[in-house]
Amino acid sequence: PHTMALQASILVPKCKGINHADFSIDGRFAIFTCEFQGMVAKVDVVAGKVLGYLKLSRSILRPTRRGGSLGISFRQAREADVNVTIRTVSGRVVRHLRSDHFGTGRHSMAWNVKNDDRKVVRDGRYLVRVRAVNPIGPVALVKPVTVHRRF
Repeated sequence: PHTMALQASILVPKCKGINHADFSIDGRFAIFTCEFQGMVAKVDVVAGKVLGYLKLSRSILRPTRRGGSLGISFRQAREADVNVTIRTVSGRVVRHLRSDHFGTGRHSMAWNVKNDDRKVVRDGRYLVRVRAVNPIGPVALVKPVTVHRRF
C-alpha cells in the first residue's frame, strides 16, 4: 500500500534509533542504519526478523599523501571480502587497487596515482571506493580525493 500508516513493526533490539533504510530490489531485505550505535542492521522484511548487525568504524577511510602516492587506510569491524578501487567522479574504474579477504582491524595500502595500464592519471577529483562483503551483506564507502602534482 502507498501510505505512511504503520503496516508492521519489527523489534531490532541492538538498534536504538533507526535513521534510514535501503531495501533490496525485491523488497525482501532491508538495511537499517542505527543512528546512535554506529552500525547497520540487516532485516528479513518478509520473515519479520533481524538477520544480523554490522558495526562500522568511525574512521573507516583515511586517504593521506605520501610523496608521489596516496595512502589509504581503513578499519574492518568484521572479516570481509574487500575490493578497493579508484574511480572517476562519474564512477568509471581507473584502478583496481586490491581485492582480498581482510580480517578485523586496520588495513593500509598506497595508490601510486597510476591507472590499471600503469600510466599516471590526470590531475583532478577521484573517488576511493572500499566495498566490503560479509555474511550480513555488502557495505560500500567512498571518499573523494584530489590528485594534483606540483611541477
